[in-house]
Amino acid sequence: MSLMRVWLLVGWAVVANGQFPGVCVQNASISKICCQTPPGFTDICAGPSRGVCADIPVHYDVMLNYSTQFLSLNDERFVWPIKFFTKTCYCLGNFYGPGCQHCKLGFYGSDCNLRNQLIRVEYRKQSPQRRQIYQNALNASQTTLTGYEILKSYQMRSAAEVKNLVFSSTTWYGLWAWHLSYAADRRIVSSDSNLSVNPDTAGNGSGFATWRRYFLLWIERVMQQLANDTNLFIPYWDWTADYSCAICSRSAAGNIKAGFLPSKYDVDLCLSKPFYDPTPASRQNESFRACLEGLDQRVRVVLGWNSAEQAMREPAFLNHLAFLDKIFAEWYNRRRPPPTEFPEQMTAPGQSLYSYMIPFLPMATHASMLTATENLGYVYE
Repeated sequence: MSLMRVWLLVGWAVVANGQFPGVCVQNASISKICCQTPPGFTDICAGPSRGVCADIPVHYDVMLNYSTQFLSLNDERFVWPIKFFTKTCYCLGNFYGPGCQHCKLGFYGSDCNLRNQLIRVEYRKQSPQRRQIYQNALNASQTTLTGYEILKSYQMRSAAEVKNLVFSSTTWYGLWAWHLSYAADRRIVSSDSNLSVNPDTAGNGSGFATWRRYFLLWIERVMQQLANDTNLFIPYWDWTADYSCAICSRSAAGNIKAGFLPSKYDVDLCLSKPFYDPTPASRQNESFRACLEGLDQRVRVVLGWNSAEQAMREPAFLNHLAFLDKIFAEWYNRRRPPPTEFPEQMTAPGQSLYSYMIPFLPMATHASMLTATENLGYVYE
């Protein structure tokens, strides 16, 4: 499946990609209800002990350098996922999922009352058996169709109305690649030079670390299901340890030269930053988030990962993201910052503390990821 897209604004017709639970596609932008009866259950949202069908709270970002009216008219991602759904399953207790059929992060068992604590290790410390289980699940993700569908095209007629939706199926790996590409997409939708480029909703801003944490946790959960192994974890790649990468593709490994990847000194510099992401922009030299995102950009430049599509084709990319998350976890454990360090306003769209991270369904806020990893069911060695 090609993830390259062309965005047009011709009589409100837009060529796009989007993802929805397959059982909900017939309701997208019509009844706008995505409350399903999951397999193995007889009630909507798996019954009243697990969840209820409820209205989605609307959260409007107070944004920096972007017009609320402009984005309402031109970007279906704005106030995610209200353009398509206004009601979804609200899961109770430790239940989770589009139909509340799963357990929330860190829990397992039929009643989701058992704790699970994964230990993520560096890929070179994996046992041969663990390495093979991980690789088999990754391979399976590239051929296994999901229960989600990709929105290939639609028409956006007003700030609240999208019509003529066309869907297609995809594999899990294709869905993950689409998520990264769609959230980071910067598309030209207007000739107005001041409002011509829609923002990256998952990076270049406060949500960089939290969005990628949730992204990895989602991928890890799916891989566990594919492997039928709740102990499967995504190993991290510590690119400060040496200047080789046995899990990289040949082309990426060939780009690595001593001294070009970030060093332990660079990581320690980020860990020394006093605040998560302070405002205004003049204080970015104090920002852990900005420093961490700088490390990511350096690694991607060295390895030639110039786009989301290229990055997702690289075997080591998920392991790279896991190392960034490890650095995030270490900084958080040192600082234990209050939520107020994560901006609630004047951010890029979809990147304030209580924004729903784009384009995940079920929804999750950045605030839910701003916590110790133990609370999410994993730690780092």
